[in-house]
Parts: sequence; C-alpha cells; structure tokens
Amino acid sequence: MDKKIILGIDTSTDNCSVGLVKNDILLAEKSEVAKTIHSEKLILFIDDILKEAKLKFDQIDAIAVNIGPGSYTGLRIGLSTAKGLAFSGNLPILPIPSLTVLSRSLDENSQEPKLLFINSHSNKVFYTYQKFDEKVDINCDIQFEDIEIIASKYPEISTFYGNYNFNLEKVNVKELMPFGKNVALIAYENYNDLINNFNEYLEPNYLTNFKAKKWDRSGK
Repeated sequence: MDKKIILGIDTSTDNCSVGLVKNDILLAEKSEVAKTIHSEKLILFIDDILKEAKLKFDQIDAIAVNIGPGSYTGLRIGLSTAKGLAFSGNLPILPIPSLTVLSRSLDENSQEPKLLFINSHSNKVFYTYQKFDEKVDINCDIQFEDIEIIASKYPEISTFYGNYNFNLEKVNVKELMPFGKNVALIAYENYNDLINNFNEYLEPNYLTNFKAKKWDRSGK
C-alpha cells in the first residue's frame, strides 16, 4: 500500500482527541478530557496537530473517525466535522467502531480475558469480550447490558476497562478512554477494507433499539 497520511478523530466520549499518522507512525496528537468541549475545540486541535507535523490539510489522504457507539452529541460532532473536512478536500471517511479504538488504549499484557465497555446510560454499557490472545478487530461483536449483570455473567474477568468508573463489588474497573491517534492507526491497518466500503452517507452508529450484532462498517 502506498504511504498514507490519515487524520483520526475521536469524540465518542468526554475525550476530545485527534491524531495524525503516516502509515503506522504517529506524527502528532492532541487530547483533552472534559464535558461539552468538542464543538469548541475539535477544529482547533486538528489545526494544532497539522502545524506540529508541519503539514497542510491538502496533504491528508483520508479522515478516520470513531463512529460509535458512544455519546450521541459527541458522535454527531465528530462525524459532521469529518464530513465537512472530507467534502472540502474530496477525501474518504474511514469509520472505526469505538470498542476497537478503546482496545488499543490497553497497555497491559496480562494473560487474562478482558471486558471493554463504553458507557451508555444508567448502568447500561456497550461492551465486547476480549480473549487474552485475540485483538478486537473492526468487526467485533458488540453487546448491550447492565454492568452488574455483565459482572455476574463473566466471573472469570477480574477487571473491566471503560470510560466510566463504576463502583462494583467483585470487579475492578479501570477508566480507559479511546484516542484519535488509535482511530488513525486502525484505519491505516484496515485501509483497503475500509476504502472499499466507503459510504458518503455514513451515520453515527448509535445502536439504538439495540440488538447484539457484528457492526456493519458499510453504514447501511
């Protein structure tokens, strides 16, 4: 594959995060965790990392975006920004599911299965089960359930990883955020598959009226 410069955008949680990669090399990144800053700071962050990498926008080959599930407002801001930039530069948009992005934030190499989640509402979360010897790919199974029920369903898992610090009796919860740099890196790794399924009418993957399924990256 030819060298690709990819801008990654992640606004699926309180972490407003962007990253710029050339192939599998990170050129620049910027993130800030705070509520309701995405609409104000996302474009500024993109401008900052372009300046840091000493690149112009017209040198970007594609825009990758966290497509969800996640924050309703955050996902809309991220995708609408990606669409606006893509339209102006005639660029493809490469959608990456949030749980795949979240899995790349793990820095532990334990020989245990893991459960990764994105908070939805009340005690309910979107989650995926990761075996210790497997990666969470772009077609990962996404489930939806109450966090307490999940804890009882998977007694072999000692730690859950996600974007909300639930206080559970029998399971440790480590707060974990998805990052724009990983959106871009995953997009590069899966570029051919994603570009073949590029859909200009892409919508955020809210997974409302949820049914457990493999995510359809075509956006249909």
